[in-house]
Amino acid sequence: MVKVVFDTDLDETTIRVDDNKVVVVPDEEIEALESYSAPVEDDTHYVATKERWFRHVETGAVWKAFNHVSETRSAPVSESFVSGPAFDAKFTTVNVNDDSLELTLADAEITSAIDNKVGKPSEFFTNVPVEHFSKSGFENAKAFNEAHADSKYRVTTKKRYAESTGHPIVQETTLELPYPKLPYAEQNVTTTPSYGAHQIFLGFDQTDVSSENLSVYTQYFNDLQYSGRLQIQAHYKLTLEDNRVIEGDHTFYSTVADRQEVPDYMDNIGNINSQEWTFSPITVQGFYGKFVVTAGVFTQ
Repeated sequence: MVKVVFDTDLDETTIRVDDNKVVVVPDEEIEALESYSAPVEDDTHYVATKERWFRHVETGAVWKAFNHVSETRSAPVSESFVSGPAFDAKFTTVNVNDDSLELTLADAEITSAIDNKVGKPSEFFTNVPVEHFSKSGFENAKAFNEAHADSKYRVTTKKRYAESTGHPIVQETTLELPYPKLPYAEQNVTTTPSYGAHQIFLGFDQTDVSSENLSVYTQYFNDLQYSGRLQIQAHYKLTLEDNRVIEGDHTFYSTVADRQEVPDYMDNIGNINSQEWTFSPITVQGFYGKFVVTAGVFTQ
């Protein structure tokens, strides 16, 4: 702010001129500067800004000024984060690209426990390493997790000046983060078959797979079905009207078991008093999950 002093202000009581300098009583000189360079902080000192208010006694006019003061820093500290001395796994991520696994830091905001500074990893760390793995080197995500249960991901923070009390140096600090666990689902599920005419609908698309695992299950089941690898072993027990019992086994290649494919069924179709069909479990699996699915017993 620029203050203009007019001749009428020079009352020789509150403002006067001494040696061509404007003096504010009590004898505090105000010097006009062509330019100003604030002190620069360094590893031993930080710059504090202190404000001061001035008032012209005669007129009551006030204005604010400030000065920069070089203060000694408090003792250096090591970086740490609100989540604890070691990162929580939630701050790490694994990007999945085809057969490649890339382990790096998640692009999520984190908070320093030193001065509550909030920022992305790039603001805290010198270089964020990316570690590469091949999915084909592991049977599944569970095997990856087990192989790296004790592995550590190391990353080093940047040296910086904290904004907390004393403005200490936050030293370069190497942190060891636990490897994140890849998502992996394991579940035993059952279905409830239904029927229409000669078909038994096994209900593999109507399972009790949990909602958080449903998309993984659906992906792997569709892959199994449309690749032609789906095989469902069935055992049947047909009780005829003359009380004779015929038992046998048959393999179906679809989620719809068409009993017309079974000779014993077709040969006795008009003479069956009751029937029972049981199905062996099938395994639906991929890198991120394994589901053992069993169709319920079908009776008619």
